Amino acid sequence: MESTVTSHIGENKGTLTIQGRFDFAIHRDFRTNYEKILGTNGARAVNVDLNAVDYIDSSALGILLLLREKAMTQNVPVTLISPKSSVRQVLDIAPIDARHAIGFECGDKGAGGDSGKSVYRCRYQY
Repeated sequence: MESTVTSHIGENKGTLTIQGRFDFAIHRDFRTNYEKILGTNGARAVNVDLNAVDYIDSSALGILLLLREKAMTQNVPVTLISPKSSVRQVLDIAPIDARHAIGFECGDKGAGGDSGKSVYRCRYQY
């Protein structure tokens, strides 16, 4: 399966959707798409939809940290949405250093809301 990154912008928020493997191979596409969202006037939030991600590695964690760093400069929150259990395990055990807060909030908001998807928010330290 080929990995893809797509973006959608609407109602003051952008959504990045990743399908397949989330690893270094898609870092350029991911960056191009999040820069498009953050470059949109009025973007107040970025959602990263992980529902179709089958695999995530440490380079993807770094890519998410880069997104969060860029978003923080614009006071834009980043939310990770609907990770599969295997992806959630990687997020939970990631050895992230405790020097700087990156602002992903942890917890499962449950299904529902506007999108009908569960929301996974993680507060990691970097």
